[in-house]
Amino acid sequence: MFFFYALVPVISSMAVSLGVGSSTFALVFYFMATHSPTLHETGRPYQKVVYIVLRVAMVLILLMEILKIGFYMYNGVSVKELLAADVLAFMWTVVAVLFVNPVLMTFHYMPKKIGSAIQATSWYTLGVVSALPGDILYSYLPLVLTYAGCVVAMAVVIELITQKVAPKESIPVADTLEAVVVTVESNSARIDEPV
Repeated sequence: MFFFYALVPVISSMAVSLGVGSSTFALVFYFMATHSPTLHETGRPYQKVVYIVLRVAMVLILLMEILKIGFYMYNGVSVKELLAADVLAFMWTVVAVLFVNPVLMTFHYMPKKIGSAIQATSWYTLGVVSALPGDILYSYLPLVLTYAGCVVAMAVVIELITQKVAPKESIPVADTLEAVVVTVESNSARIDEPV
């Protein structure tokens, strides 16, 4: 029993690490797709692998959280006491968001940019919260408000990066040719002038 009890946090940490890394790559591929459709097509096989790893991480996290609840209850902790533990309740909230958000994005109830910000922030939040010292008390409301603020900040960052990497509007060909002709004419006039 002790072996399984010790193994659950290790697998949980590995799953969070996989999720954080895969989420980062998913964002990179999102920016690549925004920048160039051809880059998006060449990156599609890698994208599929990233999403498979994300799903594996999500399933592992869900299983580990269920096992943690089982261990707590086996050791005599009541459901009321579990729900009173603010950090656990917050972690379960973030895990729930990790599962609900992709469904909303799949059915187009969630805009892609906002959904990407929520998903990335959720993974990073899980990484940070799981690394916090357990002997410090954290309240649920400040954790949720911090999380919400981070989602907004991530949405702004994603929007800024998307604007930066998005292809610029192309100049119409007629305007380009006119600019070239004007430049050539002005340069040739300078050559013909006496020195």
